Amino acid sequence: MNDHQLQLVTCAQAKLLKDLGFDWKCTMRYDDDTMAKTFPSNHNQWPDTASAPTVALAMKWCKCVGLDDQTFDNYEADESAQLDELLNTLKS
Repeated sequence: MNDHQLQLVTCAQAKLLKDLGFDWKCTMRYDDDTMAKTFPSNHNQWPDTASAPTVALAMKWCKCVGLDDQTFDNYEADESAQLDELLNTLKS
């Protein structure tokens, strides 16, 4: 993976997202356990593929389908706090 690209979900996460109904278009997919770049589509509509969204897109989907707002707000706050720590480390 290029260091400047967003992290994609793992194959196991992609399969679970598929089972949970993830249906957003992605340009990456897993064919069995192999990652493939492809055209934007909901690859979960085919039996042997699973869409591979970025972790950020998967998180956004979770919020859109009704993840408990308190849980998501805590996650976002933790993520923001971690970013602050990283930035302060880089600054010093």
